Amino acid sequence: LQGFMDDYVGTLPHGSSKAAYGFQCYFANGKVFGMYDGLAVTLKFAEETGTQLLEMRMGKRFRHSSSAGGREWIRLNPARLDSDEVLETLIRQSYEYVLGKV
Repeated sequence: LQGFMDDYVGTLPHGSSKAAYGFQCYFANGKVFGMYDGLAVTLKFAEETGTQLLEMRMGKRFRHSSSAGGREWIRLNPARLDSDEVLETLIRQSYEYVLGKV
């Protein structure tokens, strides 16, 4: 999963990845939009998109620090990522949200 994430994010115009904050992190123009902890991918979404993902049982809210509200971060359920296309779509939505395109 990490290899897929690294490869796909590397194809995005302002995408990059590196270890930070204790996780493999993914960046959109220098801003964190995703993390991989060795088990699951956590991505940042607009609150309404996150709520839709929760309703679809695609994941759970994630608070990455005691100061974070956790409303924008969703830790995706790996069992629900049934194709590369689903993961690519979610990565792209998160990436564009952080870039301010959505």
